[in-house]
Amino acid sequence: MEMRARINRQRQKMRWMLGTIFGVLAVIGLVYSLLGTATRPIDQANHKYSQIALDQKALTSVTNFYWNARQKTYYTILGKDAKNRQKVVIVAKGTQKLHTYLMKDGVTAEKAQAVVTTAYQPKKITNIGMSMYAGVPVWEVTFIDKKGNLNYITVQFYNGKIVRTIRNL
Repeated sequence: MEMRARINRQRQKMRWMLGTIFGVLAVIGLVYSLLGTATRPIDQANHKYSQIALDQKALTSVTNFYWNARQKTYYTILGKDAKNRQKVVIVAKGTQKLHTYLMKDGVTAEKAQAVVTTAYQPKKITNIGMSMYAGVPVWEVTFIDKKGNLNYITVQFYNGKIVRTIRNL
């Protein structure tokens, strides 16, 4: 009798362990599925607009992709052209018109980030991407300040100067 009770306890313990393992696996699968669904539009835009830049011969290779949505959505593709020069291509969502710039003619993402860090001492930079502002290529830098406020800073691509600030959101 005691042997049977011990076997039943072991079986019950095994059922709990298996149930817990399957539950954890189900939660992991659900999270993975949700993340895949959430990033699918960005992945599709990356593929579509990178292919446009390659097809129109603006670039021969792609090294980076940025997505930025303020008043308008812009996709930015970084890569190299046929002469092996670093280039940036900015495309407004829904168009195939390419705005192409040589990286040597402007500031890098790192330099734009340094400009914002020097001017505002952010707690955390949350995003950086390129877009167009008043017909000029710019870096859009988003950060959280020391008080926990969200801030948007627009840094001109050509000279690294701050051209627009939206603070304390």
